[in-house]
Amino acid sequence: MKTNKHKTKKTSRWQKKQVFCISADVYRVDVVVAVDSKEKDVYEWAKKNAKKHASEIAARIKGWDDDSCEGRMYPGNGFIVFINSNESWIKTFGTLVHEMTHVVHYLLRDRRIPLIEDTEEAYTYLIEHLMTEAAREML
Repeated sequence: MKTNKHKTKKTSRWQKKQVFCISADVYRVDVVVAVDSKEKDVYEWAKKNAKKHASEIAARIKGWDDDSCEGRMYPGNGFIVFINSNESWIKTFGTLVHEMTHVVHYLLRDRRIPLIEDTEEAYTYLIEHLMTEAAREML
């Protein structure tokens, strides 16, 4: 019996190209997360899932394909987060936490909730919520 010496590398779900939306209902805002995606992938997703905002989304993310960073957050009516996955879930997860923290800081500052000791829980609970929802989609 012949055995296959070349094992095919199994791609984990978090390494696959995907676009999804998570909501922070208490703040009435959505976060679109694009993993290993290009501008056109997000635009196609928006045409199906956010028709009214597809053109605005395309304009906001213009230039992502020319960038080689591991992640980026685009603010606006909602937020768009691009993540390039790595070989390591830990590194990818770290990049996702980094970008979601930008989302939370931008959102809460916009709502006039500064990061101080009295508001720390608002920040941490929102980061926890966004990360839990993103992980649920990615894992």
